[in-house]
Formats: sequence, C-alpha cells, structure tokens
Amino acid sequence: TPPHPTPPRAMSSPAWRVCGPGMDTSVEEYQTNFHTGLVMGGHVMGMLSPGPGMRVLDLGCGDGALTQQIKDSGAEVVGVDIDPAFVAAATARGLDAHCADGCRSLGFCREFDRVFSNATLHWMKADPAAVVREMHASLKDGGLLVAEFGGKGNVQTIVRALEGELSCRGFDPSERNPWFFPGADEYARMLTKAGFEVLHCVRVPRSTRLEVDISGWLKTFCGKWLEGIDDETIADILSKVRTAVTPDLFSDGFWSVDYIRLRVVARKPQ
Repeated sequence: TPPHPTPPRAMSSPAWRVCGPGMDTSVEEYQTNFHTGLVMGGHVMGMLSPGPGMRVLDLGCGDGALTQQIKDSGAEVVGVDIDPAFVAAATARGLDAHCADGCRSLGFCREFDRVFSNATLHWMKADPAAVVREMHASLKDGGLLVAEFGGKGNVQTIVRALEGELSCRGFDPSERNPWFFPGADEYARMLTKAGFEVLHCVRVPRSTRLEVDISGWLKTFCGKWLEGIDDETIADILSKVRTAVTPDLFSDGFWSVDYIRLRVVARKPQ
C-alpha cells in the first residue's frame, strides 16, 4: 500500500497565457481555481471592521470582491491594483478602482482612515520598504494599516519543488522567485522604520484545502516563476512539481496548500 493516496490525474489545459503585469493569470482562472479574497479574506476583513464614515484604500483590490464588501459596509473605498484586467473587473462592479504600482507611487497623501490589503504585499518584492512608505503616506494621522499576506515559510512545499525543477534545468530560482515572505520581526522593523506604530504583527499557519486540482493553483499563481520559458517546458515543470508535492499536499482525496500568513495592524501616529 502506498504511503499516500494516488491523486487523480490533472486535466489537460491550454497553453500558458501571460495576461498582464500582475500575477500572470486571467481573472477567470483566479476566480475559478482559487479566489484568495473570498477563500482567505474573512479574518482580515474582520480586523478591518469597515463601516460608515470610514475612508479605505484597498491595496491590491483584484477583481473587487472584498472591495465590494467594504463598500457594502457603508465605508467609502478606493481600490488599486497593478493589473488592468483585474481593475476592469472591479470597475465593472461599479467600484472606484484604478491601476497603480505600490512599489513606485500610489499618489495619495493623508487621504485614508485605513489602508487595507489582502494577499497582495508579498507580490511587491521589488521594493517592499517603498510600499510601506507609500501606505504610510496614504494614511491620515492616526489611521491604521490592516493587512494579511504571505509570511516566512509560506507555500514552502511548492517553493522547494519549483526551485528544484528550475535548478535542474539551469535556471536560477532566486532570480525567478516573485514572492517576498518576511518574518514577523523583519516586517515589524520595516513598519517601524517607516514611522508606523506596530500594534499587531503575527505569523499564522493557515493550511487551506483546495476545491480544484493543485495544477489549477499552480497555473494561477506561479506564472512569474516561468516567464520566458516555452510552453512545453512549462507543462513538464508543473507536472513534475505536482508529483513532487503530492506526498505533503494531497490527502484523503483533497489537495491543500501550506499557507503561512502574516497578519498586521499598524498605526500612523497622530
């Protein structure tokens, strides 16, 4: 008897598509394969506790699912995202959403009571300290940053499998890894240096069951690792990654992902 059940074979899929400057996935794939906001955003939304009279910046608003919840609470909300396709999906809901790159300039100055961000800050690897400074600048004095994103060790099983498959093909995984997964102390220091008072910065394991085959998750979130590689090689890499993670991430007929999140609440002093 094998030490773990054999997962069903992954369904075939169309050739890899590079869809924009964000996660390199389509809105439809994100909504179908794993909608991070709807699946994992409940806790951080509870931390935000939006309501009437509050003005909120949703940094990394995606398709606007959580932005809509903030709006429905009675708060005034502005969404920003780097991917034009996701911004279009958010504006199609009737939301106030715009394209912006948090690593460069959000363009706000003391405008918001809250900066909210779910499952976004770990994508801003180019200059995470600049992102923190932009969030600080966007807040009114006394305003709060409320965020959850990938922390140290996040999706480590998948990261190791990707690193192994890329290395054996002559690629440098460190140059291709698009994710910034800091420890709690590291990120707290970054917040403090930017002028925040850190109220809460905790690393939380959140292993999460998937409702689809893990090949869909890999297609949706790992595109940046595979930029510039031909479709045939990509398909082989993802197939081998799926096989490599099976002992740890497939059990009792279901796939899971070994998420570890960083939950943050920080105040801009009066």
